[in-house]
Amino acid sequence: MPLPAVTESLDHVDVAYHDLYSETEAGQFVLDIDGDLAGHPAVSPLENAYRKEQDKRKRQGRELDALKGKLSADADGAKHLPAASRRQMTAAHRQDLEKAAHEAERYRAALESTLVEAALTNALVEANVAAPYMKAAKAMHRTNLSVVEADGDFTVTAGGPAQSQSPSEYIAAWAESEEGRAFIAAPRNGGGGANGSGA
Repeated sequence: MPLPAVTESLDHVDVAYHDLYSETEAGQFVLDIDGDLAGHPAVSPLENAYRKEQDKRKRQGRELDALKGKLSADADGAKHLPAASRRQMTAAHRQDLEKAAHEAERYRAALESTLVEAALTNALVEANVAAPYMKAAKAMHRTNLSVVEADGDFTVTAGGPAQSQSPSEYIAAWAESEEGRAFIAAPRNGGGGANGSGA
């Protein structure tokens, strides 16, 4: 039976070999070994792996130093550019930013317009506004609706910040007014005959 190189207890080691072990400060028992272990079959793969890891770390260190040198050279090079070149690069960068901001604003406006149109249409349909008056009703109320953004979510509101309502609530209240009732479609006759002649 081979002797363990390190063990927590000597209970399972033959008493004849106890003298071959020395106790460490951590309370473990370590086998005293004489001679060079480099050629030992169990040590050789570990030693090779260790050397490879050392070489890898040295190579990474050299690569890191080279990158630091390159970054430093690039920064120094930018400082030594002629003032005209720096101004030209700054102007080009500013133009790119302004173009991107303009595009973002254009898309934002299109999104808000679509959201308002959809919310208003749904609210008018829910209020039973007659089809011939739908276009006029949209024109009347479109400017009273706005889009509010909170944490990336867009919500359509009506009535202004002081009395903010959902578009459905806003249109329902308008439909109950004297003006709004004129836009509401007449109910169909439930008896299957001709439609009523009321407004």
